[in-house]
Amino acid sequence: MATKSLVRDDKAMAKDIKISLKNLKTDYIDLYQCHNVKTDVGLEKVLGPNGALKALLRAKEAGKIRYIGISGHIVKTFLMQLKLVNLKQYNFQEILWRMRVKGTYFQKQGIRGWVLL
Repeated sequence: MATKSLVRDDKAMAKDIKISLKNLKTDYIDLYQCHNVKTDVGLEKVLGPNGALKALLRAKEAGKIRYIGISGHIVKTFLMQLKLVNLKQYNFQEILWRMRVKGTYFQKQGIRGWVLL
């Protein structure tokens, strides 16, 4: 089961996680994503000291979330995020992304179809 949130700060994300668990009638979510992170400013908010990641990590430690992710729709911005974020440092264990654009970074690396990092 997966869900996402548009919020970028700790307090609002904690509230969204609680609402998601209630609405989905579960005590556990496999993948919770910060959705539509389009800019470096948005990414900095998510990863900052009072960012959404803080609430996601607490929920993960409490066993409410298995994986944490970031989703987006702009290839250029997505590639920028990969360069900015040390995925292991921030516990973004997996990123699934459907490749549709020829000549992208991943295709230049010989990776096609679904990307699992």
